[in-house]
Amino acid sequence: MRMIIVGAGIAGMTAAIALHQKGHEVLVLEQATALKEIGAGIQIAANATLVLRELGLEKDVANVSVIPQSYEMRDISTGKLLNLSPLGDLGTRHWGAPLYNIHRADLLDLLASAVPSGTLRFGAQVAGFEQDDDGVTVRLASGEQVRGDILIGADGIHSVSENSCGARSRRSFRTS
Repeated sequence: MRMIIVGAGIAGMTAAIALHQKGHEVLVLEQATALKEIGAGIQIAANATLVLRELGLEKDVANVSVIPQSYEMRDISTGKLLNLSPLGDLGTRHWGAPLYNIHRADLLDLLASAVPSGTLRFGAQVAGFEQDDDGVTVRLASGEQVRGDILIGADGIHSVSENSCGARSRRSFRTS
C-alpha cells in the first residue's frame, strides 16, 4: 500500500519508519523547506522507548540523551520534598525501558536519518485532499496532486488534513 503522511514531526517520522519496516511505500509531505532546530528538551517515556527499541533506534537515542535518576516534586515555598519517583535503573527494571531526556532537534535528526531516501519531501504544503473508494488524492499548494491508498495526518494542532476532512470521510474510517 502507498501511505501518504502529512507532517515530518516526531509522529510523522516515526509512523513513516514503522510503515516502511512493514513493507509499505511511504511518502512524507512536509511544508517546511528543511528540518530546523526547534523546541527544547523533551522526555521519552518508557512506553515510547519501547517503540523506538522495536524500530531499532534506541541505541541511537541513548547516545544523544540522558537518563534521569529520579523525578522530584517539591513545595515551591519551602522546598519540602512532596513526591519522589525513581527513574534510572529502578524505573528501567519496573517499566522495561528507561525514560530519556533528549533535545527535540536531536530526536528529529535521528528519525530523519532512519527514513529511507526519497521518503521525505520538503516544501510540500498540503492544501487539501479528497477521498474516494480507491484511496485519497492530496492537493498541494503548488497545484500538484499526489495519490495514495491511505492518508495519515501528523501535521499538528492546525492540521490541514484534519480540518479539510468532512463528516463523510470521518465516518468512512469507523468500523462496526
